[in-house]
Amino acid sequence: MYRMLYVHTDKGDLTAKARIRDAAMLAFATHGFRVPLRRIAEDAGVSVALITHHYGTKEALRQVCDDYVLDRYEDIKLMAVADPHSIENELTDMSEASVATVYMVQCFLDPSATTRAFFDRYIDRVRKVLQVSCDAGMIRTEVMNEESIRLLAMRTIGHVVAEYALDPPADPRRFIDDTYTLPTMAALMELYRGGVFTDSPTIDQYLEVLRARSGDNNA
Repeated sequence: MYRMLYVHTDKGDLTAKARIRDAAMLAFATHGFRVPLRRIAEDAGVSVALITHHYGTKEALRQVCDDYVLDRYEDIKLMAVADPHSIENELTDMSEASVATVYMVQCFLDPSATTRAFFDRYIDRVRKVLQVSCDAGMIRTEVMNEESIRLLAMRTIGHVVAEYALDPPADPRRFIDDTYTLPTMAALMELYRGGVFTDSPTIDQYLEVLRARSGDNNA
């Protein structure tokens, strides 16, 4: 349900600053965050000096890319809640969504304080999307607690990282089409919609034990 969405720009109508941002996102997704500025400059068709003029440092450029991915994720997810048909435009061309997805994977393959800050901000976006979805009657109210929200976010990230690790894309723009496929997404939605466990005494007993132990630990 929570596939990463979606960095959309009209390549024919980009400023130099936007071209640098998009080139940086693709370079970070392809090579990780140690890619040199000169490679980003070459891909964007600009000079290193112009990058430093617009963004200052590579770290500042990465922050802008982080902001953009998270903003677009929130925008598209909220749009999809308001109008499910809005995803049809996204499905027409998955390349930008793929870059954003692999960019986020690279964030979690680069453990640092930046990674934790990115995850904390991602959690904030997930919480907002879940709340809007809950208000729209799409998500059960029982899910709206901090532990469940964190688990849902982490499970999503873990799934994408595992897909990437098992079949790293030669071109991040092809990741969703080649690996993280639409049938996979449909199966995930069915899984979230229907759940896995049935109503059974065994599951009730598991929950009773876990909740009792959790109460003991919090005492």
